[in-house]
Amino acid sequence: MRIPLYASPAEASTDIEGVTRLRPVSVVTPTRSRPDMLKEAYGSLRAQTLQDFEYIISVNGMNAKSLAEARRIESSDKRVRVLYNPNSNLSEAWNAGFEASDGETVHFLADDDLLEPMFLEVGYRALADRPDLDLVGTDYSAFADPTEAIRMPCLLTNPGVDAADSGRPALGAFGLNTSIFRRSLLLKMVSGRGPFDESFRIHGDEDFFVRLSKSEARAHHICSALVRYRVHPGQATQRDQARHFFEHIRVANSVRRASVGEVAAQTLWAVNRRIGFLGTRLKRKLGMGTMYRLSAIELLMYPELRV
Repeated sequence: MRIPLYASPAEASTDIEGVTRLRPVSVVTPTRSRPDMLKEAYGSLRAQTLQDFEYIISVNGMNAKSLAEARRIESSDKRVRVLYNPNSNLSEAWNAGFEASDGETVHFLADDDLLEPMFLEVGYRALADRPDLDLVGTDYSAFADPTEAIRMPCLLTNPGVDAADSGRPALGAFGLNTSIFRRSLLLKMVSGRGPFDESFRIHGDEDFFVRLSKSEARAHHICSALVRYRVHPGQATQRDQARHFFEHIRVANSVRRASVGEVAAQTLWAVNRRIGFLGTRLKRKLGMGTMYRLSAIELLMYPELRV
């Protein structure tokens, strides 16, 4: 079912009948230099059918361009609180927002993503009706142009998610930006000051889910695309691909220590894929054929390569 991006004010409510009441949902957004996207993310929150939430905006980094927009949002909405630490990284900003939040359920919303109007209500209902659950996840669509979104495959079709059948949060079946967590679970996952390992600058979420997959947490996945994931050049994984790759290797080593040969093979694979992608772009610009298969995300980033 296609859900419109924005709900009308008449559809929004502060209460849900027929379910156990929990404290308001806490939504935490780390941000640094994307004020326009932060404004849109907040707009998708205001369009939620469930309006009983608190919003923690955790601004991090020196010369944070998002700070003024965060303060403007805070001044216009009593549900919003702004934190600012010029010396924090992304994982530290996540932890600071979690520490400041009060809800029994928590969602971590990226400043460049958008929520479909039913997201909070669907997650809230599931956790309120099912006290045995620790987290609820949904699927997502990806977009570069707001007028065009590509529905991504159900996350339960990802390799290695067999454990999801037994209710455990298998790797690949859940994502930070597509899940709502029970606070009690996040408190069990605390690593230092919060649930995220602050030594990771851009892969704290991946490390979090590796640790979570080893826990006894109970999870439920909903195969509906209730989050919009924005693809753009300013993403950390696009801006610093070397750091992205080697932090990913570091997370993988926490599951199983890779040999030197395996790390070398992974590095060569990544380099070869990058070279193949760049070669594909050049060949298509020259009108030449290519065997390289572009991913849906790459096609969103480079629409000129579509055939």
